[in-house]
Amino acid sequence: ATSNVPAPKFRRPFHYVVSLLRLLDAKVKFSLPNVPLSSEPLTHVQEMGQLPYGRVTPDGYPDTVAAWGSALLPRWTFAADLLKNRLGGPAMGGVFLIDSPELRARLGFATDPDDRPGLARRMNDSFFGSTLGPREVDELQAFIRDYPGTFDDTALFDALCLGASLPGFQWY
Repeated sequence: ATSNVPAPKFRRPFHYVVSLLRLLDAKVKFSLPNVPLSSEPLTHVQEMGQLPYGRVTPDGYPDTVAAWGSALLPRWTFAADLLKNRLGGPAMGGVFLIDSPELRARLGFATDPDDRPGLARRMNDSFFGSTLGPREVDELQAFIRDYPGTFDDTALFDALCLGASLPGFQWY
């Protein structure tokens, strides 16, 4: 018997970028007209191989791992740049993310930096749309558990970056 459930699809670069921007409640602002941002999200999409309106044939960009699976490093670079606030700045416009108190509230993460148990599961539920499998949640939790020093906002964004780079988030 065949299943009517469609097979999972690999996120195209644009879909990956938009997914990350949406899950972090990002605001993209361009305060100076006609000033290109060298590290704006579309530049990253181009580096991942999906130039907007660049597909010559009318069938659109593919959504298979064969088409995009060899370009994972640019995806990880985008996630790192986004979560490290390296996408522009107030003088030029740029990308502005959810603030730390709201992020912590959404995750149910207390101000106590040692509130690490179960954080990976909460991240998966609150940010990644439960796309990470049990093994990936366990790996993310191990990263959180073993994070050296205080688990501060930098550590929290590092963990989100890792979650955004896991295979489960690459598919939809």
